[in-house]
Amino acid sequence: MAQPARTADVAQTPAPAPTPTPSPDPSPTLPIAGDNNQGRTDLPDLLRAWRDKPLRPPSEHPKLAWAVVPIISSKPSTGFKAGAGADAEFNLGHAATTRFSSITTSFAYSTQNQVSMGENFRLYGEENRWVVEGQNHYSGLSSANVEFGTSSTTNNEPKVKYYSLQFIDTYYYRLTRYVYAGGGLYFIRQTDIAPNPEGSPEWDTSPFRTYSDAHGFSGTVQTAAGPGFAIRFDSRDSQNDATRGYYALASFRTFIQGFLGGDSTWSELYTDVRTYKNLTDDKRHRIAFWGLGTFVTSGSAPYLSLPTNGGDEIGRSARGYPEGRFRGNDLLYGEAEYRALLTNNGFLGFALFVNATTVNDPTTGERLFDSVAVAGGGGLRFLLHKHSRTNFCVDYAIGQNGSHGLYISLRDAF
Repeated sequence: MAQPARTADVAQTPAPAPTPTPSPDPSPTLPIAGDNNQGRTDLPDLLRAWRDKPLRPPSEHPKLAWAVVPIISSKPSTGFKAGAGADAEFNLGHAATTRFSSITTSFAYSTQNQVSMGENFRLYGEENRWVVEGQNHYSGLSSANVEFGTSSTTNNEPKVKYYSLQFIDTYYYRLTRYVYAGGGLYFIRQTDIAPNPEGSPEWDTSPFRTYSDAHGFSGTVQTAAGPGFAIRFDSRDSQNDATRGYYALASFRTFIQGFLGGDSTWSELYTDVRTYKNLTDDKRHRIAFWGLGTFVTSGSAPYLSLPTNGGDEIGRSARGYPEGRFRGNDLLYGEAEYRALLTNNGFLGFALFVNATTVNDPTTGERLFDSVAVAGGGGLRFLLHKHSRTNFCVDYAIGQNGSHGLYISLRDAF
């Protein structure tokens, strides 16, 4: 408190107290930066606010974050599909030096009376010294019954309906800061293969049966199994929604006849390259690029294991076309996606994308880039977990010749 004045000609009253400085606005209206995870609002924050519970301190990283989300999609290959997915995210090391690990499970049922259930996981060891990834599922699927090449027609009937049992699990060990090397087991079996619609008279002369008969494959069960070796480079700032950095993977896979029921001996080179670029200083507007290449380097693969659109490890390529619409011995794929935040708190965003696919046909001499299938679309992004930058994505895409699809998923396509 101020002392009274000491001279007789000044009133003996306390000096006025200084005006207090206003405290910072706890809810600033300025937009957050695109990589400011601490300032974002995610689904758990909204739920806590709805329940009148205090928000977690911005610096607090949850030991376990989980959510249950609906699965709703409509694609020509599966019809209308509905179900639920559960996503759990956690950290196996210190949050400042170790990326988040995740396990995602799903269960769905389609209007084609097919059940699908799957588990995808990505585990990062302490300080990212090792990584284990898996894409495992048992899914009811349907594929276009097409000749090889991007120029193949879509009017081949009937479609190929089947169940796919897949185990693709790879262990990586870090060699340098960004470089990992590893290996794993690749097992893919298609069972209950049948025409859709059933009893179609064109089944025996369809491209699937013609190729399978010519190479000695069963028309009801096909299996590819064997070991693989991979090297990857990953400098992204986030494995889920990167704002900068590069990702590159090269995987050589050998499939062996008789190994776990494998039908033939053949090999495949699988490549995956991604990069991310900020368009504005605040990183709220970005562009991402994705390139895939799959090449059968020796032998004859089962028809349903050949390179095809939607045949990447998580089945997210070529949105706008049904899985299996384009098939061949070699495939190249490219995609560009513009991403932006819509709300100041970072909860809502959107994406616009365009993609292109080309495959070859050795039997007719059609080469890569002789024809190209283009598609495009867009969708919304809802922030599910801010610390790991996990989005809940709703996309709609349109391809050529009336092809289209609705896609709902956890995490961005790449």
